[in-house]
Amino acid sequence: MNFLFLLLALLGVTAAMPTTLHTNSLVRKGASHEGDMTWKEGDFSGNACGIPPSLPAVALNAPTFDASTPRGNPNANTLCGQKIRIWNLATGAETYATVVDRMTAQDAGAIDVSQEVFGALGIDSGMGRCRVGWSL
Repeated sequence: MNFLFLLLALLGVTAAMPTTLHTNSLVRKGASHEGDMTWKEGDFSGNACGIPPSLPAVALNAPTFDASTPRGNPNANTLCGQKIRIWNLATGAETYATVVDRMTAQDAGAIDVSQEVFGALGIDSGMGRCRVGWSL
């Protein structure tokens, strides 16, 4: 009888546990973010996600990326491989890029993108930095 009680108690606790080991409260699907966008020279090789970079590509700011990194393993980051929508705050032009990396910037909302993203948003890459919006 004690065994049955213990088994049922364990099943109840297990059923109440979350189904994922890690959730991110900083990025929710559809939520808008705003920050500085810079472009990264190179092709995002050796990226934090450990996936072959596809263009256009994006690196997320450290706090946002790290909040989705379970047990300190960036290759298991739940944002890796996700497409984000990026838009020009001044004109409304938009494009999409794939999350492949983590940038060292600590600024909330900051992203680092492949140079193609600047062109797709109608922004001269010579600017180097501009304010954009983005969402998952």
